Amino acid sequence: MIISGICFLYAEISLNYRRNVLYSRVTAMKSLYSFLALTCALIPWTLVMAQTTLTSSTPVIGFYKFDVPAGTSAWTCGLVTKKQFQGAMSGTVPSSAKSTITVSTAAWSPATFDLHYVEILSGAQQGLIIDIDPATPNTTTQLTVLGKTTGPGSLGLEGNESFCIRRHATLGTVFKNGAGLQAFSDLVTIIGVDGQEKLFGFDGTNWRDGGFTVFSDNVIIYPGQGFLITSGSGAQLTFGGAEVAYVRSGPLKVPAYGGKRNLIGIVSPVVSTPSSAPSSVAGSGLGLVAFLNPFSDVINTFSNDGQLRDQAIFGSDGQKLVDGSFSVDRSGFLFPNGSVFVTTPASDVLYTQPALVP
Repeated sequence: MIISGICFLYAEISLNYRRNVLYSRVTAMKSLYSFLALTCALIPWTLVMAQTTLTSSTPVIGFYKFDVPAGTSAWTCGLVTKKQFQGAMSGTVPSSAKSTITVSTAAWSPATFDLHYVEILSGAQQGLIIDIDPATPNTTTQLTVLGKTTGPGSLGLEGNESFCIRRHATLGTVFKNGAGLQAFSDLVTIIGVDGQEKLFGFDGTNWRDGGFTVFSDNVIIYPGQGFLITSGSGAQLTFGGAEVAYVRSGPLKVPAYGGKRNLIGIVSPVVSTPSSAPSSVAGSGLGLVAFLNPFSDVINTFSNDGQLRDQAIFGSDGQKLVDGSFSVDRSGFLFPNGSVFVTTPASDVLYTQPALVP
């Protein structure tokens, strides 16, 4: 059985502006984006399962194919890696920069997590993503995460939350074997921690920096992080199919930084699972009213003609999603799975995207 859906692409011409990319804590983008609606298709389910050898309690989708246009377009990947652990904290020791999370009994092997993150699965901060510190090898019952976990000015944890551990998706796993991009020609742009855009290209075997010198397979792509794909003539690409082959469920918390532009993706595969689920979500179901400061903050979507024109501007009147004039009800506007919007909030805030997949 072939399951198909609609994938929306977002194009951007300028590579010279600064922007803030999710979870990278970087500066904001000051350019326009556009999106191009294209048809995407999943392979037959039996072949998907053949491609996915890992096991997980997370629903498996395998991979999906889609077309990118010639030029530059913006994307977010709707898949993540498998859960390597799921359980509950027995405690946490917070500090300003790095904190310790403890489980009561041995749950994993020591020195296991070098490119991994914690995803909170319960409590007020359900959906929060926290990097595991790669410089501090984990023991069998403790691991070190970046950030203060509990107390004033912290990440807001209680220290008893359920959580899972996943390996980060990277250039080398999201764009496995180049994913269909032309070697030494097509490029992927990711925003670095310094706020600067960094170019990466595929050399036919590995991902390298824009100069095709520095090995870059392990450059992280966070859940929901936007990135640019620049293709000379257009291409059919494949997301996932090996490590990055799982659909995450539950809400997702995305940091948005005040006074900066933030690129935020609708984190669901192009085709929802189960197949009866819609391939788009009404604005009223995305938690945007609670996220946007009424009559102040706005989000932008963009046209699908590649001309970098504003498609729509949305705000909140405190009760519903409205247009940019804060007067016309836009609650029913459909945001396709995998689409992206841009926002510049007045102050730092966490955007909670409700569960889009059961």
